[in-house]
Amino acid sequence: MSWFQLAVIAMLSLIPVFILTGVVERHLGVKSDVIPFYYCLGTVVGVMIWLLIKSRGQELAPSPGNWLVLILGMTCGVVANIAIFKALAIAPNPGLPVAIVSTNSVFTFFLMVPLAAMWPKIFQQAQISWRHAIGLALIVVGTSLFSFKQ
Repeated sequence: MSWFQLAVIAMLSLIPVFILTGVVERHLGVKSDVIPFYYCLGTVVGVMIWLLIKSRGQELAPSPGNWLVLILGMTCGVVANIAIFKALAIAPNPGLPVAIVSTNSVFTFFLMVPLAAMWPKIFQQAQISWRHAIGLALIVVGTSLFSFKQ
């Protein structure tokens, strides 16, 4: 599968998570900062089963790369997941915080240019076209509209 197809699958798979977060908090009493624990636990179990089915369980063994990802999850992942799940639970529409968070693609996209230039052995060369720049500008404009008071 291409990266685009995989991204669409991920996008579609996250829709129920975003929609049901507020429902789970309001109607089932699960606090929004507890939801990421069970969500991530479910993800861990699911990925572990996936790797075992694919006979790739050995990839779960500690390695420098795995430790780096674990540290990122324990820092950035904790902050991001608690913040998004709390925002989802209190937003008037769960699509609003998701739209704001999705603007990280703009920052990621443009950060890849200097990162690839500074550390070409680590980061792939970033490709930027006018079409990409226009698409990202639309994301920024659309997200900015959410910040204006009505």
